[in-house]
Amino acid sequence: MKFMAEEVKYGLAGIMADDTSISKVMPEINSLTYRGYKVQDLATKCRFEEVAYLIWNGELPTKTQLDSLNALEKKERGLSDDLLQTMARFNKEAHPMDTLRTAVSFLGQSDSSTDDSSPAGLYDKAIRMYAKIPEIVAADFRMRNGKDPIPADGELGFSENFFHMCFGEVPAPEVIKCFDISMTLYAEHSFNASTFTARTIASSTSDIYSAVVGAIGSLKGPLHGGANEAVMHMLEEVGNPDRAREWMLTALKEKRKIMGFG
Repeated sequence: MKFMAEEVKYGLAGIMADDTSISKVMPEINSLTYRGYKVQDLATKCRFEEVAYLIWNGELPTKTQLDSLNALEKKERGLSDDLLQTMARFNKEAHPMDTLRTAVSFLGQSDSSTDDSSPAGLYDKAIRMYAKIPEIVAADFRMRNGKDPIPADGELGFSENFFHMCFGEVPAPEVIKCFDISMTLYAEHSFNASTFTARTIASSTSDIYSAVVGAIGSLKGPLHGGANEAVMHMLEEVGNPDRAREWMLTALKEKRKIMGFG
């Protein structure tokens, strides 16, 4: 069947594929929202664990509900020796997102409940990835620097444990708060490319690990989550403020993308 050129919506331009109730970009209130809450309020008033609960459950947790989530997360901490040995053989020059993507795929193939798509089964696996992905990132960080991974500490909170696994110590509360704020601001961004990718994969009734692996691949892209990395490369290329104007004019003349906008 042949289509007229005007019938093809390249890049899905002008097409509303679906909607999400989790997160919305709301210019009318100058805010990104999670479940109706302004992200600015969540970042300043909540721990990241509370925001995670909100995204999953649609409401902020009571103390009992938060304690339950934290207990479930701590129970799922710990990477298998098989995964750590596999990661030790990864190319140390590979992009960290490639390492993460491959490690999450490993989690899926080693989880006997991978194909359980019941709501309870999916929630369990979401908690499992929530606990283990920070461990994967921390272990990869240390291995790249010639150091052994540090096991998770079941007595520490989510953010405190991440720093412990990366550096062997927990920083000042002010640093933890800044990290919590960063995690909250990165937690959601409406119906973006990685969300679309994950939902497309899930719509085929594939497993949740496959959906997350696909989303990680999308998030890596420099026009999506990789944009902040591209900004850092751009700033390193500029070098110092005295060169900024000259660099920018040259980049515009060469029709290069200026990262960090939009």
